[in-house]
Amino acid sequence: MWPRWYKPQGHAASDVVASTARIFGLTPEELRGSRRNAHIVNARWVAMKALQSRGSLSYPVIGRMLGGKDHTSVIHACNSFDDRARKYPEMLVALARVK
Repeated sequence: MWPRWYKPQGHAASDVVASTARIFGLTPEELRGSRRNAHIVNARWVAMKALQSRGSLSYPVIGRMLGGKDHTSVIHACNSFDDRARKYPEMLVALARVK
């Protein structure tokens, strides 16, 4: 039996997705969906970057958590995050709140 304070990684990762969706005013289903408008893409990139920065999940796992996205999409989002955040500064604020 695990102590009460312990959260297995799977739950913590799903909490990141849920809290990112909440910050952006979306549902987790919208975040995992296939729509590609800027608001949803920004939220999805924040979730990807937050999950990647934890260091314990692989790119394919992060992609599956976010609606079956390809691992190369996750790599692109994580590598290009800073450039996109310069255009959309709310992404940095959201990332700080999610972490």
